[in-house]
Amino acid sequence: ASEIAHHYAIEPGKISTLYPPVDTGVFSLAVRSGRDAMRKKIGIAPEELLLLFPSNNHALKGSDLILEALQDFDPRIKLVVAGKTPLNAPNAINLGFFKDMPALYGAADAVILASHYEAFGLVGPEAILCGTPALFANTVGAAEILSEDACIRFERTVPSLRSALDKA
Repeated sequence: ASEIAHHYAIEPGKISTLYPPVDTGVFSLAVRSGRDAMRKKIGIAPEELLLLFPSNNHALKGSDLILEALQDFDPRIKLVVAGKTPLNAPNAINLGFFKDMPALYGAADAVILASHYEAFGLVGPEAILCGTPALFANTVGAAEILSEDACIRFERTVPSLRSALDKA
């Protein structure tokens, strides 16, 4: 709301914020029942951590920061990318466009976005409804409505992201 007021010179009192709805019949804890099968299908071992990066625009979503933070970090963390364009990185598992996002959210240990800017986005609410916490840069608008237990926030720096990964 403050961005709209600022950029469009509208009085703040004339603006109401309505957050996008999420289909709780599709995104729910029920998807956790297929967690082990999905992890096996993707090639994630039981001792590995699936860090899900849902992205169709890797540069905007902060792939550079994520890859830098994961470099020489815990090798058990597997960065799984769901999106049309592959992320060209040796430690990324590219799934391409993935239709069953609820099942993928349910299989993940956490979702991550380090976006340069994201007005809101449904990744966080959808993942959390599937029982998966979010690691979000403080530039992701959805972080403002997610509790600390469900969303670990970080500044867009490698040390801050590594701290969030340690916490997660």
